[in-house]
Amino acid sequence: MSCRFPWVVFGASVVLGSGLLTAGCALDSEGVADFPPGTGADAGNDVSSGGANPGGGGGAGGIAGSGGDGGAGGIAGSGGDGGAGGIAGSGGDGGAGGIAGSGGDGGAGGIAGSGGDGGAGGNAGSGGDGGSGGTPTEDCLDRVDNDMDNRVDCADSDCSDHSCVDGTPPGWEGYFYMHTWTFDGAEPTPIPCPDGSAPRRYYQDPQPTEDCTCTCSPVTGATCAPAPIGCTTSSASCNNLSNWTSDLADGACHKPGSGAILSCRLTGPSVLASAGSCTPTQQWPHPEPFRYIQDVCGSPILGGAGCGSRVCVPNPTHDYPGPVCIRKLGTASCPPGWNTGMTVYSAYDDLRTCSACSCGPQADTITCAGTVYTVYDDNSCGGDTETVSSTSCNNLSGLADFLTWSIRLTSYPAASGGTCQPSGGVGDGAVSPVDPVVFCCK
Repeated sequence: MSCRFPWVVFGASVVLGSGLLTAGCALDSEGVADFPPGTGADAGNDVSSGGANPGGGGGAGGIAGSGGDGGAGGIAGSGGDGGAGGIAGSGGDGGAGGIAGSGGDGGAGGIAGSGGDGGAGGNAGSGGDGGSGGTPTEDCLDRVDNDMDNRVDCADSDCSDHSCVDGTPPGWEGYFYMHTWTFDGAEPTPIPCPDGSAPRRYYQDPQPTEDCTCTCSPVTGATCAPAPIGCTTSSASCNNLSNWTSDLADGACHKPGSGAILSCRLTGPSVLASAGSCTPTQQWPHPEPFRYIQDVCGSPILGGAGCGSRVCVPNPTHDYPGPVCIRKLGTASCPPGWNTGMTVYSAYDDLRTCSACSCGPQADTITCAGTVYTVYDDNSCGGDTETVSSTSCNNLSGLADFLTWSIRLTSYPAASGGTCQPSGGVGDGAVSPVDPVVFCCK
């Protein structure tokens, strides 16, 4: 027969849960249960054999109960299966039979069981495996051995796109790279910097004050007066000529004289009636306010390590080919070692002007030619004809037979050639640069 006692352990005391004993079991005078051999105490733990010892032996059994502390060693085991360790603890219920001597120690064994909860904490520790990330890459400008290969910045082969240069002198900042444009016509579209940002635009070498160039178009609107004509009705050889020029100037049909004899010739050249005009054009020799545009990439940085007393900076690129430069706001001379200097400007006011251009036709360069008078066989400018277009004498008597003839101006002279003299275009004012910056380069 086996005996079971429902009890509760408080500290080092054992309390009977119901105050009831199973048949075949009895309490001795000390209130300790007397277990028959082979009962549940034996089945649960060999320590129950100590319970068979009288008095002090039972106390030793309590010491065995403290073996529950050994159960705390089970905490290490709980790394594998903490739950199973709890089951083993229930075996301690049987061992409580020895608690007659020191039941409280057995209870402490229960506390050791709670140590198994600490084992679960070990599972959380396994989360540390997640901490193992990728291999760091080298930042070539931060002066730190990021990839932990004992080579920093420019000393690391990962920074092959960087180079060592002198550090910036006091009062200067670096480092910068330039793309130079010739300012010719409209401003060019900037090329993005290597990091995709827009460059900073500066202007270099302002154009001087210059006179504008004035040019003139060809002469237009020039007119010529007809060449004068002299005729006679008393001579066939142009003797005693009369000036008929004004009579014939309107181009209408006329018969200024009468008779059966007629001769005529031009008595002079066509003359210029109006010199006409020319259209002036004004041109700036250099309409662009500066000779060059400098687009600049880069920013003030300390620079990386791995260069001894020098600093590690990015290499120039195809669009910003360098050389590497430092800068200082305002005006200054370049420090030693930075020998290629330039002063550029962030902005400007173009105050240049030119006076207006004008053009004057040159009369002596205009030619008039082509005057023609026509003589007709009848009195109304009809019938047979002959022309008078030179200073040679024309005997026109054959048309004047029967006393009928007439004459008129049939072709006005045309103006050709001609040039104009330009004037004006005097330059004034200047380009006024704003916000100077000095760049000095290697």
